[in-house]
Amino acid sequence: MFYSYPTVHLSQNFWLLGSMEQRNLSTAETQLINDYYHTSSNLNKITAFFRLQREREVIYSEEYKRVKLRNSFTVNYTFESSILIGKILFYVIYNNKPAAILIKLQQLANPRCFSPNKSIIPIEITSHLQIIPIEHIGEKCIYMEIDNSYLYVVKLPCKLLID
Repeated sequence: MFYSYPTVHLSQNFWLLGSMEQRNLSTAETQLINDYYHTSSNLNKITAFFRLQREREVIYSEEYKRVKLRNSFTVNYTFESSILIGKILFYVIYNNKPAAILIKLQQLANPRCFSPNKSIIPIEITSHLQIIPIEHIGEKCIYMEIDNSYLYVVKLPCKLLID
């Protein structure tokens, strides 16, 4: 779906969708954001937004309230030259520098299922917050929870081609 209403251009191929708001930060979020933006001011609020468009793809955050059934906030992403999996909680912008706040999803060492092409990944949710530039967001993944005890992320093997 391509949105035609006014958007804010953030960087090459990235646009902010919808409105921005001042969001209160937890202590952990404040520390993370202060470290990322190299600021000594103790931020307790920051400008946040909840939807991002990359080319023709919309990447929601978990805090976006209008989406109840879809999950498009689980992504793979690059952090310190590693490819990781996480859930985007929300997006921030400070000094015209947008970033995504994520909670890391840890791949389990002893998988409970067999996936020959490694597209089904057993995971556990961590409490580890990370912040990344929006350009480090990779592909959307599918988050699955089975019986409140088995958690998986499915990486889609291919994308539809758009002419």
